[in-house]
Amino acid sequence: TLQILAIFVLSVGFSHQGFGQRKVTVSTGIGLPELLNIGVRYQINRTQIGMNVGTWGMPTKDENILSILGDIRCHFGRPTILSSRHPWYVRFGLGYVRDESIKEINKYLLFISQIGVEADSSKRFGVDIGLGAMFLMNSVEIQKIPHSHWITFDYPVLPSLGIGLYYRL
Repeated sequence: TLQILAIFVLSVGFSHQGFGQRKVTVSTGIGLPELLNIGVRYQINRTQIGMNVGTWGMPTKDENILSILGDIRCHFGRPTILSSRHPWYVRFGLGYVRDESIKEINKYLLFISQIGVEADSSKRFGVDIGLGAMFLMNSVEIQKIPHSHWITFDYPVLPSLGIGLYYRL
């Protein structure tokens, strides 16, 4: 899945080189629920539509975690010196997380809301930081090996946070 997203990012990026405006942004970061992720966003006026794919390290025989997220960022605030993009944003998205271990498979559907800021370090590079909440919309547990849980985490709302690097193509 990460290879497919990388091919998509490169093809979208190269197809928009002649336009002059930097509407496509590629990113990488770490966060909840995105985990270690790569992504792509497309800007239309003050709105960015994006998706990213993440995991928590390399899959092992004991555990495999995948995160897929689609989101919308609505930018506001005064544009910066380095970019005409408004640095502050509110973000809403839907995320799917699949966590498979030897004992079970857990699947989660999440609604994510965040407020964040993009800090440009040049006309193309920058850092973004977001903080908010993720709301559990649905969860499914499939037990492969019958077992009992010592601790259960049945919280419908959890913190959502992330930090990332981005590059405007």
